[in-house]
Amino acid sequence: MNTSKSSGFTLVEVAVVMVILSVIMSAVWTTSTKVNATVETNSRSIQSMTNVRGTMRRVAKFLRVAKLSTMTMKAVQADVDAGLATVVDEWISPSDLVWRPGIHFLCASGTESMNAALSTLPRELTFTMDTGETANGADDDGDGLVDEGVVRLVHDNATIAVVSDVEDCEFMLDGRLLAVRLRVGKGDGRGRAIRAQVTQDFYMRNN
Repeated sequence: MNTSKSSGFTLVEVAVVMVILSVIMSAVWTTSTKVNATVETNSRSIQSMTNVRGTMRRVAKFLRVAKLSTMTMKAVQADVDAGLATVVDEWISPSDLVWRPGIHFLCASGTESMNAALSTLPRELTFTMDTGETANGADDDGDGLVDEGVVRLVHDNATIAVVSDVEDCEFMLDGRLLAVRLRVGKGDGRGRAIRAQVTQDFYMRNN
């Protein structure tokens, strides 16, 4: 008498396979999530760097024709302490290598040349903190940015917002060399930020 042997999986075997598949799927999901996060971070980093470089190019168009003898900068607390200014943000003639948050100047009108006789109306580049932000080195509004604000340009009696989401915009003069430092960021909605910073030097050819 022939005895037939049943074929197929037992419940134990099915359970083991399900556990193994769950582990594999969890690993695939974790890896996929990390890859997506990395791609998103890289994309934001590229966007931030593109924005900061584009902003620096716009700033350069105004600064390259600036007249050195007309440049003044916003005083910081160190200037007040040293007796170089009476209050913070007063316009002073820079006398040392100090980063300051604003610059005021006239530009040579027309073709760039040494000692250009004709000048534009006064121009100004300043960094102003957003409402609710204070200079405390903290993320006051929870967007991932610290002490952020806006860089504004005063040009022909009009005020233009050049770039927002700025954490730092400062100027330093060393003889004829003007250094500009700009750092911008972008929050991801989860209290984190991707940052990009550029420092560029400009040689002032106009007196």
